[in-house]
Amino acid sequence: MESLVTGLVDEAVADKPVGEWDLRALWENLRGYYPPSVTIEEVEEEHGGKRSLIRDDLVNELVGDIHAVYADTEDRMNANPLAQAQLGEEPMRTLERRVVISVVDRLWREHLYEMDYLKEGIGLRAMGQRDPLVEYKDEGAQMFQAMVERIREESVQQVFSYAKQFERALAAAEEEAGGSITRASVASAQSARSASVEDAEPSVEEVAAAESAASEAAREAVAHARSVMGNVGREKAPSRVSYSSAEGESASSSASGNRAERRAVVKRRRRR
Repeated sequence: MESLVTGLVDEAVADKPVGEWDLRALWENLRGYYPPSVTIEEVEEEHGGKRSLIRDDLVNELVGDIHAVYADTEDRMNANPLAQAQLGEEPMRTLERRVVISVVDRLWREHLYEMDYLKEGIGLRAMGQRDPLVEYKDEGAQMFQAMVERIREESVQQVFSYAKQFERALAAAEEEAGGSITRASVASAQSARSASVEDAEPSVEEVAAAESAASEAAREAVAHARSVMGNVGREKAPSRVSYSSAEGESASSSASGNRAERRAVVKRRRRR
């Protein structure tokens, strides 16, 4: 995340005086990757106005902001029952892993296609008095570095994007179920409060019944919610091939026959 923010800042302020910095364009670029929680005015005010702002101050503010937003996103994911149901006990770690696997797999295949395309026409560089091998190595290294940068950018972008989709999916599940998750939780709290008003303290049975109703409604809504990530980042398990005993025996006898034939050929060669 640090390299992403630093790169975006450098693109916006490189070789420019402070008065020509287009911070609004920088913030728009940042919103393409994550939702900034700090505003331009807050950053300028923190450092004594725009004229007093330097590049390192801007980088430090935005790097701290993206880490804070990421931590808040992780807390919301951990509290999201839909994310826990679909991603497990540590939804953010699973989300990160699946996103990185998906991004690396796709961009690596694209990189291999581009390298094949480069190889097809690299021989023409000799007509311009340039060594095709040197050109192929240089351009291949540049393309690999560009792929690494894209992996970083798209991984950050998709992690925040999927986290937001999980929030929307939970809201949609609640709406489709008539707000059952929220209402059940509220009903549980209200029943406990009303019991405490009537009696000095709610009975264990009443509290257990209210909590059971809330959790049952929550499980029902989560179970019927659509999968947010689908098969993104999931490795496809290779299909297992099973052989019948007859096939196994025939394969074994065929293999042994081949080995016997090879031994016979070697012996004949030695006799000669």
